[in-house]
Amino acid sequence: MSDTRPIPDARGYFVTDDGRVLSTNLSGRGDGGRTGPLRELRSWCDHAGYHVVRIVYESRKRGRNRMVHQLVAEAFHGPRPPGAETRHLDGCRTNNTASNLAWGTRHENMADRRRLGESAAGARNGMAKLTQASVALIRTLLARGHTQQAIGQRFGLAQTAVSKIKRGDRWRQH
Repeated sequence: MSDTRPIPDARGYFVTDDGRVLSTNLSGRGDGGRTGPLRELRSWCDHAGYHVVRIVYESRKRGRNRMVHQLVAEAFHGPRPPGAETRHLDGCRTNNTASNLAWGTRHENMADRRRLGESAAGARNGMAKLTQASVALIRTLLARGHTQQAIGQRFGLAQTAVSKIKRGDRWRQH
């Protein structure tokens, strides 16, 4: 059986520790309306792949879209600290279980993405001109004494780009 907690600022709405959003408001109004048994709200994915539900607050006539992971984090981990983001510890945007969520900084969230191999770094960057194999070849050519200018011409890069690869400012080795 999952743990169910109220959503702090939405009377009649609840979240479970497995990421479901429930409501007792059968009328669809957040003003209390008729109350009844808990029913699960239907969620959908937004453009970024996060689950969203519509919550109707008592103070508003129309509802407001809320991200499920934020609702679960608020209910199970307390209010959002200033400047914090919700982190999905396993990197899966649709896994909204309380145990998979944590408050953290933007830096921690980006570190999670790098750790899980989900950052748009290197060849995964849509603007990348090089592949991991071509960077390895550039490093080999540098070690053999080829000039940065000659390597840049061969790969269609500026000499400064080759210099940054050599220093590790771009395409860092792990």
